[in-house]
Amino acid sequence: MKSILPVLLIFAACAVASAELPPAADRPHVLPTVRTFMNFGGDAEWMRDKIDLTFRLQAKQGRSGMLAIRYALVCTMIEPSEKADALRRLCEEQGFDYEDCFIHFAEDTKVTLHVGSENAASPRQTRIIPGWDARNDTDHDGRVSDAEFASRPNAKARARQRREARVPIYYWGPPADDFVMNVGFQGYQRFIAEHHAPAEAAGWDGIFFDTVPRDVAGPGRGAAVVEYPRQGLEADRWQRDLQQLFAAVKRQQPGKLFVANGWEADPLVVDGFQQENWLNLATPAHEWRRRIDLARQHDRLGHVQLLQYNPVHEARLVEFGAKLPGVSRERDQLFGLASYLMAHGGSTYFGFGLHPYNRVTELWFDAVRVDLGDALGESRPWEPQSAAGAENNPNLLRNGLLDSLADWRLSDGVTLDAGEKHEGGASLRIDSADAKAIRIHSQNVTLKPRTGYTLSAWIKTANVRGNIGAQIYPYDFTKATTAPVESGHFAPVNLVPRIPDQDLPHAYPCCCPIYETHSHPPRRPPIRATGLSRHHPLPRGAAAGGDHRAGRAIQARPKACRTTHQRWHDRSLGGGGAGGLSRQDRRHPSADRHGNAKRRAGGPADFRGALPGER
Repeated sequence: MKSILPVLLIFAACAVASAELPPAADRPHVLPTVRTFMNFGGDAEWMRDKIDLTFRLQAKQGRSGMLAIRYALVCTMIEPSEKADALRRLCEEQGFDYEDCFIHFAEDTKVTLHVGSENAASPRQTRIIPGWDARNDTDHDGRVSDAEFASRPNAKARARQRREARVPIYYWGPPADDFVMNVGFQGYQRFIAEHHAPAEAAGWDGIFFDTVPRDVAGPGRGAAVVEYPRQGLEADRWQRDLQQLFAAVKRQQPGKLFVANGWEADPLVVDGFQQENWLNLATPAHEWRRRIDLARQHDRLGHVQLLQYNPVHEARLVEFGAKLPGVSRERDQLFGLASYLMAHGGSTYFGFGLHPYNRVTELWFDAVRVDLGDALGESRPWEPQSAAGAENNPNLLRNGLLDSLADWRLSDGVTLDAGEKHEGGASLRIDSADAKAIRIHSQNVTLKPRTGYTLSAWIKTANVRGNIGAQIYPYDFTKATTAPVESGHFAPVNLVPRIPDQDLPHAYPCCCPIYETHSHPPRRPPIRATGLSRHHPLPRGAAAGGDHRAGRAIQARPKACRTTHQRWHDRSLGGGGAGGLSRQDRRHPSADRHGNAKRRAGGPADFRGALPGER
């Protein structure tokens, strides 16, 4: 392929409007190599020779072949609004209870949201939303009287009327509030499929449905919700209800393009999805590769993908971006475009930006126009050859095979399990019934400056709910992070942390904890870890980064930890970032959202496990 110039792109996507949806290969694109989409921003003239899909209908005035899909909401609704008025009228006409269209907290729940608008500068406020329990309304008149309240069976539900218990999302009003909808309620499904979606799609090529998670949206996720208790066989009912709703929408308008934000259900039901937070420069190498491979798989199935790369923080342009001091815009742009090129095909579109998109057109860069020609073969990431020998080096973890719990610091709920193991005599099992509990299994290891290490583990999870399973994590290392394991079998996890770049030969103690965050009900997912192993020297300032969100319970077993003391190579490599651009070239010391290693008197750094919210 031809050389790639520094590139930063806006958003890319695909849509169609006709009696039949044309195959992916026949969908138009204006640039020779890249298919682009833009959520919002830009006028028709600006988009004419840059963008293939947009959420602005007037953009088709600049180029008739451009696709315009309308932004719409299906899982949430603003009140007051025209949509709310139309839904209320339909409920009255067909005898449905309007309040059945919303979901409600089943017990008093603490919720923190922005006040007035969802912007970084907006203040955040915590409120207690009262829960609703129909058993408290003993006379079934729709309200809990003073007498009923005083003797209510469920003291954890303080709502006097069901409306008070609605699940909010995004921000607190006034002048308007945004609520999560009951996507499984028959009356609401009929309203969306037969009335709202056809009206929204009229004159457009299709619809982009925002906020469509696989579980209850917003603060309702992980909370006790009346309509979605999520127990037993009902655990995934929200997703199944939403699949049914989307199927009804598609049946009504088979020739329209329907794309849902973050939607990953199987079967997909709609035509495609947007990955609004697909990648950023802090994504760890193994997670980068996983997302690339998944995007290629979806493209081969003909699924429309709007892959949105998130640029680094810039106060005026990208207020919510990851803060990575020292990362140039040019490098960030190149990494985003090159990552897309590793994954793209006829159904895959690229975007660049981050909410709220106010100045997204300023993120455009003309290198997107370069004709790179056709790929000559399969893509593959470049891996440093010197990393292959790490497994042959001595293990720095004491009792890394977990034949016993000696040499490890433990917390409650951490035990050995000889029945689940990958190698050695047992695995470390972590159980939790508390969604907010953190279980830590850790050990200090003396490391050397200017030396690369590999921390590896085998991890297995079972029957876990949330975003993240188990993690193995060197806390307060200079920008070293991990990613969750979300599987029912043992899977490898590898990290490449960097010892702080100091001239003096300080020793740095490091805890390599394996921790879990939540499980419902308590389970025993085993994990096997392979600790720190010697790795090839990294370029000066190398780092691995990523983002963590609270999630799954796990069991873990650290196994091996290895190290050598080698000088850093001070060399300049092109490209950069995790995985396919060169895992070795992560030279920016701020490649994730954690602070620099905390240096104490005497020089050591402190390494512990933590969740984002707990720091």
